[in-house]
Amino acid sequence: TLGWWREGGLWTAGASDLRIRGADFGARLRAELHFPGEARRPRVDLAAIVDPSPVPTAGKFWVQGKMPPATIEWLDRALLGGSVEQGRAVLAGDLADWPFRNGEGRFDARARVSQARVAFNPEWPDAEAMDLDVAFDGPGMTLEGEGMILGNRVRRVAGGIADFRDPRLVLDIEAPADGESLQALMLASPLRARFDEHLRNASIRGPAEVRLSLDLPLAARLGGRRIDGTIDLAGARLRDPRWDIDLR
Repeated sequence: TLGWWREGGLWTAGASDLRIRGADFGARLRAELHFPGEARRPRVDLAAIVDPSPVPTAGKFWVQGKMPPATIEWLDRALLGGSVEQGRAVLAGDLADWPFRNGEGRFDARARVSQARVAFNPEWPDAEAMDLDVAFDGPGMTLEGEGMILGNRVRRVAGGIADFRDPRLVLDIEAPADGESLQALMLASPLRARFDEHLRNASIRGPAEVRLSLDLPLAARLGGRRIDGTIDLAGARLRDPRWDIDLR
């Protein structure tokens, strides 16, 4: 149902139970566009339920001109596979104030992402089999979920990008691991540049618990990355033939 009416000299266009279908996406929505005149952008009130769709389809809906090119480039490069499910979105406010950084309006989009493959940083192996709850709140996004990275289970990953204007991807990761697979991951990461000799010669065997914090700038102007973390070993064996060390 489509409507077009005037109230107090101002025009409004509305739609209820509107069905939109594309080649690889679809949605059902209700919406109103209020045209205030005087060359101002319209106010929109919209609620949508999004059909299941492939993760890369999200690239068709980035807000050009309001999201920095570096952010869009990272999103397009990072989201490699998986499916978006249980998607819904609410948008309310004057579009001149988008993305409502100071609370002038409301944008809330949420979805469940299943079995995703994410290349979150070109220097790290891709994360795979990711099951994530993702939320966009206008100026930024948050995520939380679980998955795998190079054979290591990620029990919990949480974080996001606080503001797309200054895009920094901040992630907190908790992962139970085996010493051998963890060592392989470190050798495939930026840690190798600094600790290559030790990672290649020392060996860890046994269970480990990893807690890692990543702060990855998505634009060069934001400076360098930060990697902090701890590895707790339980009943492990540590060997280093260079020093004839064999700790059990």
